[in-house]
Amino acid sequence: RTHRRLVLPGASVSVKVTMRRDADASRDLPPAPVSDRFPCRAKELESFWVLVGCKQTGALLGIKKVNTLATEPLAVTVKCSVPEDTTAGRQKWTLFVMNDTFLGVDQEFNFTMDVEPAEMS
Repeated sequence: RTHRRLVLPGASVSVKVTMRRDADASRDLPPAPVSDRFPCRAKELESFWVLVGCKQTGALLGIKKVNTLATEPLAVTVKCSVPEDTTAGRQKWTLFVMNDTFLGVDQEFNFTMDVEPAEMS
């Protein structure tokens, strides 16, 4: 679900994301990582990185680490900083969800944010 919001350059914005696992509902926790090269990782659980960025400018606007994603939905808030030099108008941003353990589960979601013109003093 996308909600558009007006923001000012240089402002802080909170992007709220609800994450849930598409997996076997009978499991309480995700599978433990398995690696011959890193045996200590077998005791750890996977983590996710949630990032907000602008692909056009290469700017990273916000980042948050989510330690465990169990079977219940999890609400995550990523605090983002709108760059001072952001031009006014509709800006296309991308939400990246990256897994630090397993390959092939990373996801990207595009959304827009309406940036108001900066006030001249």
